[in-house]
Amino acid sequence: MTVFAHHAEAFLAIEIYGRPFPDGMTEHGLVLGFAAAVAALTVYGAFAAVRDLLGRRVRLAAAGG
Repeated sequence: MTVFAHHAEAFLAIEIYGRPFPDGMTEHGLVLGFAAAVAALTVYGAFAAVRDLLGRRVRLAAAGG
């Protein structure tokens, strides 16, 4: 992620009122936010997979399988 943050400026070469955007801190904040969103979705996906697998086991046990 650190490598991505330092190359995002070239990808997002935008000027707002004559000043480059994003500046260093904003750039890092954007990358941190993106990384946090990816981590949250990954954790939720793992949680949902475990929840569904355990639920399936309970339903199979209740059905006598």
